[in-house]
Amino acid sequence: MSRTSDPSPKSFAEELDCSERHVWNLISEGQLETYQVGRLRRIFRTSANDYKERNRVEPRGTA
Repeated sequence: MSRTSDPSPKSFAEELDCSERHVWNLISEGQLETYQVGRLRRIFRTSANDYKERNRVEPRGTA
């Protein structure tokens, strides 16, 4: 799947290397915005990118 398309919860879990259950928990908590296409759920790519940006860890500087 292209990084520019809206991922399913399963494909976003693979992207994050976490469980699909964790992604569903993030959706339930309102941390990821989704929409439905028939019976399928998709995560807005902007929401997925925002989530990753909010959780970015800056590397420590070398002193």
